[in-house]
Amino acid sequence: LGSEAKARIIQEWGLDGGIADQLWRYLRGLLALDFGQSFQYRKPVVDVLAEKFLNTIILVVPAVVLAAALGLVFGLRAGLRANGVMDHLTIWLPPILRGIPTFWLGILLLMLFAYGLDWLPIAGMRAIGATGDTFAQKYLTLDFLRHLILPGACLAITSLPEPILLMRQSVRAVLREDFVS
Repeated sequence: LGSEAKARIIQEWGLDGGIADQLWRYLRGLLALDFGQSFQYRKPVVDVLAEKFLNTIILVVPAVVLAAALGLVFGLRAGLRANGVMDHLTIWLPPILRGIPTFWLGILLLMLFAYGLDWLPIAGMRAIGATGDTFAQKYLTLDFLRHLILPGACLAITSLPEPILLMRQSVRAVLREDFVS
């Protein structure tokens, strides 16, 4: 690169001036919700984040809803039957689930369901070569659902302990109240 091209790139990316000046411009941009340009994607960071945010919401919402529903069912059964099988299961299972690193559980699920049984895809959001311009074509397909199962299950499993323990303790507390006979 010639010195003229280098100077143009430095000025284009706002790397001119000292570190304090660059930091000040960055913080001022943050206050104005201007996150600048992405080096990798060559478009505004807000656009990149918006696309990733939608994908995150589509992954997180079903996983959390599933974890909450399963946690309520397991916690309710455990709370109603003290010293039962489900009660004992809910005493030792949540700490184990909480202690499993999410990435490690993800690797185990991949090894079992993607590599071992070949039931689910290994990576990505869609099959290679799949296209989709509209929301429905991208997210409302069986192919997308197959790709969502493993990461969703991983997130749901690691989110289970809190609703299980919360429901179990809530049921126990209500059963100890005077108005319950």
